[in-house]
Amino acid sequence: MPYRSGHIGHALINRRRDIVDIDDGYEALVGIGRDAVIGRPASEFAHPTERLIADAFLQTAWHDSGQKTHRGTLRCMQADGGVVWINVSVSRLGQGDAAVLVLSARLLCRHAETESVHSYWRMARMFLQAVSGSKRAFGPALAGNPACEILLIAYLAEAEASSVTAAELAKRISTSQALANRWILALIDAGFAEMEAPGALGPQTPIRLSPLALSQIEALFSSLGSELKGMRVPA
Repeated sequence: MPYRSGHIGHALINRRRDIVDIDDGYEALVGIGRDAVIGRPASEFAHPTERLIADAFLQTAWHDSGQKTHRGTLRCMQADGGVVWINVSVSRLGQGDAAVLVLSARLLCRHAETESVHSYWRMARMFLQAVSGSKRAFGPALAGNPACEILLIAYLAEAEASSVTAAELAKRISTSQALANRWILALIDAGFAEMEAPGALGPQTPIRLSPLALSQIEALFSSLGSELKGMRVPA
């Protein structure tokens, strides 16, 4: 079953937060047959760095006495190793032993093909190396953009399936933790970054790109790649 941005899949989840049933849409989203999915923990299909967050999210929905709908954005792992962003809505249905969580997963965007992702990864590294060289040559007051650096560092972490903490970001952009936190919070307020753990921002808080920032950065790199392809550079 083909899927595209906006594709929706559904799953039923029990008290232990294991999947008890899925529809064709969810099967297509994760790329695994129904029989192989049923009985597995729902959080198992989240990105490895987000599985604890996903499980806590499901627990919150399960224990909500008001049975309201809970929404969030997570990365979903696919059978072929791909990663996609999904918008998740979860609510509890029923009472007692018959109760289940009803999960709806809507695809936000598809990652580019592997070749393009590798190309974007190289561009991000190239930009960061250029910024680092400029800061050494002219000083941080005349060269460098902390917000841009944070986004590119977070993008590299995303491309490498790893995470980066606020402390690591402060070190990488050569500034104090207090100033780095101000930039991080500004990016979060603007909708370009997210904290991977709930609570206040601290040095060990993992930071990731928002789906909006991820799609915009990849669109920029795609545009640059198209412009530079076959372009002659004067000596």
